[in-house]
Amino acid sequence: MFFLATFLLLWLKYGLSQDATMIFTSRIILQLLVTGAIMGTAYAAWNIGIIQGNMTLLATASYFTPVLSAAFASLWLGVALTPAFWQGVVMVCAGSLICWWFTRRA
Repeated sequence: MFFLATFLLLWLKYGLSQDATMIFTSRIILQLLVTGAIMGTAYAAWNIGIIQGNMTLLATASYFTPVLSAAFASLWLGVALTPAFWQGVVMVCAGSLICWWFTRRA
């Protein structure tokens, strides 16, 4: 439902705006298909993890999702990641490990 609502609202916003016409090339269509496949696979893996997986491990691993997402996006877009980004990565990973340490079962 979230993706459907987002899809509808963004197309409505685009339709009501004065933005330039979108141009779809084969490269752009390929990027859309690859991105959609990656997102679909990620959500499928998440659902399998929720149903069959270790919830503590899944919750801990979910802290790394924004880091991996940003790193992948920087590669895809050709943007260099700054030292401040990597400092944030270390803090997110440390926080994830601290949460895991205090929530694990003895």
